[in-house]
Amino acid sequence: MSDRGACQLISGDLSCWGKHSEGTPHLDGPYGIEVGSSHACALTQAGVKCWGKYYGGSTVGWVGADQVTPLLENLKKIAGNSETSCAIVDQRVRCWGFVSGPTGMEKVDELHRLNNGPQLANPRNLIVGSGFVCALDDVGVHCWGDNSYGQTNVPPLQHPTKIVAGVVHACAVTDDGVNCWGYNGSGQAPESIDIHPVAIAANAVATYVVSDNGEILTTGSDVVGDVPIWRE
Repeated sequence: MSDRGACQLISGDLSCWGKHSEGTPHLDGPYGIEVGSSHACALTQAGVKCWGKYYGGSTVGWVGADQVTPLLENLKKIAGNSETSCAIVDQRVRCWGFVSGPTGMEKVDELHRLNNGPQLANPRNLIVGSGFVCALDDVGVHCWGDNSYGQTNVPPLQHPTKIVAGVVHACAVTDDGVNCWGYNGSGQAPESIDIHPVAIAANAVATYVVSDNGEILTTGSDVVGDVPIWRE
């Protein structure tokens, strides 16, 4: 879901609305979906397929998704944010699109820092923040990329089972409840939340946790109109 539209995938049936319904290609057995500001990507039996556009900054402008999406097969998971997409491929993470850098928007090519992550052991959860990536595997949580706000400094975690990303912070569901790290200017990344959640989500200014009795706890600034992005 983005502020321009959304897609849903239910039992292999993909439907999109808003901006993301424009130019949706025929897909062969989609089994994963990622939605950015003006693009969407799906994992299919034929590899990853993206449509729409990525924004490469004022110099580059809008670029068709087919011009920046690599040829990839045997993908396991896909995730992304407004202009960056990443997928798990053969125990590693491969990213594409654009990301904000020190001098403006950067194209995420094969040599970009986002594609310099570690070898993973049975990765099963992938998140993408603004210029950083985290993955959960049998060893634990690994984060890499931009670390301007400590968003790749993963704290000790007791048996993490799920991770979510805001813009420059991340959180994990653990035996202790929820542990967060990264930028905490609005209180969105507390070190510990003593709740064992049934669902968790995050955005730029807040983290949202749903307890087993259905109560929603918000940490950070619950700005009107800035909704959480719930992802599986």
